[in-house]
Formats: sequence, structure tokens, C-alpha cells
Amino acid sequence: MSAYPEPDEALVSRYIAGECTADELSQVESWIAAHPDDGSVVLVLRQRAEQPWVVPVRVDVPSAHRRLWERLGLDRVGDVGLRARAGRSRNGGAVEVGAGALPQRKSTGWILFGVGVTGVLMLCLMFIRAFHPGPRVAVHTYATAAGQWATIPLGDGSEASLGPATTLRITTSASTGTTAAVNGQALFVVTHQHRAPFFVHVGNATARVLGTSFYVRHYTTDHVARVVVVEGRVSLDGMRGVPTRHGAVLSANMLGVVDDSGRVSATSNIAVEDYTGGAAGHLVFRQAAVRDIVAELSRAYGTDIQLADSTLGQRVFTWTLSVKRVTLGGALDALAAALGAHVIKSGSVILIAPGPSASRKSVAPHSPYTFESQYGR
Repeated sequence: MSAYPEPDEALVSRYIAGECTADELSQVESWIAAHPDDGSVVLVLRQRAEQPWVVPVRVDVPSAHRRLWERLGLDRVGDVGLRARAGRSRNGGAVEVGAGALPQRKSTGWILFGVGVTGVLMLCLMFIRAFHPGPRVAVHTYATAAGQWATIPLGDGSEASLGPATTLRITTSASTGTTAAVNGQALFVVTHQHRAPFFVHVGNATARVLGTSFYVRHYTTDHVARVVVVEGRVSLDGMRGVPTRHGAVLSANMLGVVDDSGRVSATSNIAVEDYTGGAAGHLVFRQAAVRDIVAELSRAYGTDIQLADSTLGQRVFTWTLSVKRVTLGGALDALAAALGAHVIKSGSVILIAPGPSASRKSVAPHSPYTFESQYGR
């Protein structure tokens, strides 16, 4: 009797599938070492099961395969399928096939077939990714700090002028065009050479433009998103699934407003400079609450300005000033004088407190900023 008994079909199947015990593994590999001609096919089949994309060489697989199945008293079905040879054994006698034997052979064949198909699909996917990469997408993010302005070139002569404390994220794709996401305020100039679709997301609004100049604004403290068209046309819609019929097409000198629900409203014949100046440091307040004015001054000058009394924030003013021409001290003096208040510096915070201060300096009569009218409420 051989020191290395020949494995039966079940043991060969478990070896190929990697399910042998330590003792069985030692038995099969010892037999393979003693019978290289027949054992080589077992190694090939296991290699195919573990690495279906590897093509073994220097092995006569068909003849070794045939000899192995003949020695086991079996026929080949395809490359890896097995079935009992009806009515014969190795010595010509009848073969009794147990109830679980045939299903196990079929299961093994299907398992190996599935592994092979999976390997082919993986190989195809690798080639597809290598030679047909997806569309290239470029993403750039720009940000200004409080009290800072910047102009960002967008290519093809287009540009975006960012106001203070603004973040702009530009995504460019050959298949989908350009998408800009704004948190803050920006004035866009998109030339007619920019033929690809150009979208701007601001707050709860989406604007689609081509060859136009327009201004957008939405800070996290704003309740609505605003889009003002300087030249050209802009298609404006909400972002929260609001039906298209609620959108609007804006032309020059029109203001579009999108609220938190995504509903769009439009106003014609507006004073464009009242809105667009913010991106260049020219602030225009029309019937604005003092609390909103203070928030805008904090952002524009890059400092923390607060109201010591909330009742001051309910006052309403119309006021125009140029941040780049007027110092922070000058702006605060003008606002305090109009409110009948005084300014207190407390660490890094500037407080506007009600009532006059004995040491408060008067505002110069020819300041480069003016309160056009004053309203106390």
C-alpha cells in the first residue's frame, strides 16, 4: 500500500475549495508530491479558485485532468464539473453513489464556475478603469476673512468678486459644466465665451447663467437668498423640490429672493448698486434695522461689534458709507451719534451703549459718509 493514499473525490473538492482540515491538507499535498502528473491538476484548480485571474503555465492541464478523473473513476463535465460514471467502478464493478455525493459534485462545479466568472469580471473592470477613466472633476475652494475682499478668476475671462467672510467652492466638470457654491456674497461676471453650463448655489437658491453679470448673497444669519442681475439673464429656482412653475427668469435690474421654503419672488426696476456694492466695500442700508447694520459693520471691518441694549437694534436707518474710505472709528462715531449712544471698547469686543458719553467726540461735518435720513422706532 502506498504511503500516500489517493484522495477521494470529496477530499479533492474540499482541498480545491480550501476547506480541508490540517490532517487532510497534509494528506493531499503529500499525495501531490508523490504523484506530480496527477497532482498538478489539483494545484491548478486550487490556484484558479483562489486567483482566477492567474493563468498557470508549464502544466499539461487537459491530460493531467483526464488522468486524475479516470483514476477516481469519474468523467469530466466541462472544465471542473464532475459526475459519477454510471454503472462502473475502477475495476468494472457497480458504483454506489451516496445520497449526498452527486449534489456535492454539482455544488463544487458551480462554485468554481462562479469564482471564474467573478475573476473575469474583475479583470474587465480593471481594464475599463485603466483605459476609460471617468470624467475629470476639479474642485477649488476660496475664502475671505472678515474685513477682506478678493477677486477670483474663473477662466475664459470670467471672475467672481468676493465680499468679506465669504466662502466660494468651484466645481468644474467637462460633462456637467461649472457649479459655484457661495456662503456670503459675491459678484459674478460670466463672459459669453464660457459656453458650458454655469450654476450658482446660494442659500436655498439655484441660479443658472450664461454670459451675464449678477450678484448673490446669503450668509448663515440671512433669512433669504438674494440674486441681483446686472446684465443678461438668470434662471432662478429653489433647491428644496419646489415645482419649476415657482421659479423665475431674471433680467437686468431685477432682484430675485428665495426664502427658506424654496419659494421664489422677483422685483423689477431696482437700484442695482444698493446690492452689488457690498462685494466692493460700499454699503447701502435702506430702512435697515440697526441690529443688521451692526452685523454688517462687524463683517466688513473684521471686528466684533455688539449692542449693549437690544432696544437699540430695533431702530431703523437709511445710511450709505464706503468701508474702504471710512475708518472703523469714524463709522462707529457716526452710528453712535445717530442713535444717541456711545461706544465702549471691552477687550476684543466693541459695545454700543445707550446714552451719550462725556468724552465722546463729535462727528466731523464733512465726513465721506452720510445718514440720508433717520428714523427712531
